[in-house]
Amino acid sequence: MEFPVISMEKLHGEERVATMEKIKDACENWGFFELLNHGISHELMDTVERMTKEHYKKCMEQRFEELVASKALEGVQTEITDMDWESTFHLRHLPKSNIAEVPDLDDEYRKVMKEFALKLEKLAEELLDLLCENLGLEKGYLKKALYGSTGSPTFGTKVNAGNHQR
Repeated sequence: MEFPVISMEKLHGEERVATMEKIKDACENWGFFELLNHGISHELMDTVERMTKEHYKKCMEQRFEELVASKALEGVQTEITDMDWESTFHLRHLPKSNIAEVPDLDDEYRKVMKEFALKLEKLAEELLDLLCENLGLEKGYLKKALYGSTGSPTFGTKVNAGNHQR
């Protein structure tokens, strides 16, 4: 059995009812679905991936150089097994962005990630409205519920790259 795949373009035509039913089934029976044709361009997603990999490579090279320098007296053999080859950082978009405070990000990467976060926020709001429709709730109900008293939800992403080996 394959997990559900939802094409957002099918929500704007004859297949809307069937697509909404597929979303309902995915939520009730799977708890997730893959989303296609969601409006975030392949170019932007490719740029985010490329820049994330470039950032990871730069960080790993710097970490490796620091490790080699710190282990210079012990010999270079030990750093291969002691090296953590994974890099993770958290970018928060809402309620207040932390992207300016994350060290070692270049300005272009920050700009691209801000753009990506805005598009993800818009997509999330659209999905919440689709869930409202499926649940028979007024449009915007889930957004208001998630935003709570602060006026904005907590929304961010974990950026994880690399192979974790020891």
